[in-house]
Amino acid sequence: MPDTQYRSPLPFTPDHLPDELFFSWLGRAHALNSLHRPRQTLATLLGSATTTPSADLHTKLDYFVKVAGDGAFKSV
Repeated sequence: MPDTQYRSPLPFTPDHLPDELFFSWLGRAHALNSLHRPRQTLATLLGSATTTPSADLHTKLDYFVKVAGDGAFKSV
């Protein structure tokens, strides 16, 4: 039977910590995966390398939830 669950494009997708900001999670995921280019991480997780992450709610959350896979955030 084929695996129908979507997997994150990152080798490791950390769980969201209690009281952690989305911006902090992005930085932690970038560091824990030893990625070199922050803009590439943004393109991978948010669909755009020119996106500016902030503490405010992000406009590409639907795309993020789709590509982040299990373990990060279950829904917007």
